[in-house]
Amino acid sequence: MHTMLRIFTSKGQMMRLALLTGLAATALMAPAAADVAAAQDETAAPAFASAGRAPDPLQRALEPYAVYQQDVTTLRTMNIGSSSDLARALDLSAHHHYPYLARGVIAYGALAAAQDPHFVQAARDAETYFGRDGLIALLARTPAFARTLRGGPEAGQLAMNAIDGDVSRVAIAADRYLGLFSDLTRVSWGRSAIRNADARDHELAALGSANAARPAPETLRARLYAAPASLRVSADPTAFGGPGFWDNVTGLSTAAPLSYSAQRWQADADRIAAIDRMTALAALYAIGAENDRSDVFEGLLSEPFLANCFAAAQSGLLGCQQSSSRNHEQAFCIAKHALGWGEGEITVNSVALCMGRLFSPAPTPTQVFTPVTSMPASDGVAVP
Repeated sequence: MHTMLRIFTSKGQMMRLALLTGLAATALMAPAAADVAAAQDETAAPAFASAGRAPDPLQRALEPYAVYQQDVTTLRTMNIGSSSDLARALDLSAHHHYPYLARGVIAYGALAAAQDPHFVQAARDAETYFGRDGLIALLARTPAFARTLRGGPEAGQLAMNAIDGDVSRVAIAADRYLGLFSDLTRVSWGRSAIRNADARDHELAALGSANAARPAPETLRARLYAAPASLRVSADPTAFGGPGFWDNVTGLSTAAPLSYSAQRWQADADRIAAIDRMTALAALYAIGAENDRSDVFEGLLSEPFLANCFAAAQSGLLGCQQSSSRNHEQAFCIAKHALGWGEGEITVNSVALCMGRLFSPAPTPTQVFTPVTSMPASDGVAVP
């Protein structure tokens, strides 16, 4: 875990920065002409990466998570008619370094948050006010500052809506494998003992090592970039950050037409740091600072709760497999740890449950974020 620093070292410095941020907030509240035009343009064309574009830090961090979502599509659609089919499904589930997936979730939320035009313009105005290096240092040390910018709460909503769509998507796959766990007890191969169980345990552990991480195919990688304020998921649910994005880019056809839900979320009090990191990264992305300070981006991408929760999910998957003796029990391990079964069980960790624990439905349409009336203790990264 990176060293946490308080941005204020004295009461006088606290008052000085509070005055500065207050003045900045006043300046940033006035919408610029470009901001208004961006908000009115609901038909902005998607700005995906070209084949020759070098991936930026957020895109690189997103790749392992994109590969995971591609595997979720395969897990949902593949035929499970034999023990070898189920073994392949388990291989797909284990062939990820889960802490990398946690970084991918943060990157995905950040890129989704960067689609709010008011927030993007406010971040650029803040760069003008504080200076580029000053804003980078402020966001690195205190990521919560990003949600005090105009459009900050809405940017957070975009991030949480994007992640909620993924939670639902992964849970659908989990339901399938939970059903298979029961159904396969009625076929002989499902009740049969797992072949070469000890060797399989070692194979699965190796698949989950950091060195075994798979790169995204070029066709998928090219869809992992979206320029700031270039997409409107309310107009196109299959756009980046929309509930149909991963289905769209991984080739999964959906029977029912998708619609974008304007569900309001509130970040849980002890997990809001993760959403703050997403919005801070979105602000840095909005000003084009993704290649200025790689250490800042790396620090903000390394969110402790998600990293630990995902690592526990990976350990749970391997431990579940090691304790399994029959083929059908492997389907249960996939559902419980690699995907998302176990809602309400606080001792269970899975990809969907880890993401879903970041936030909950807001009790009222206006109670989304707790307003920042003073700068909180830093949850950021050290900036020399």
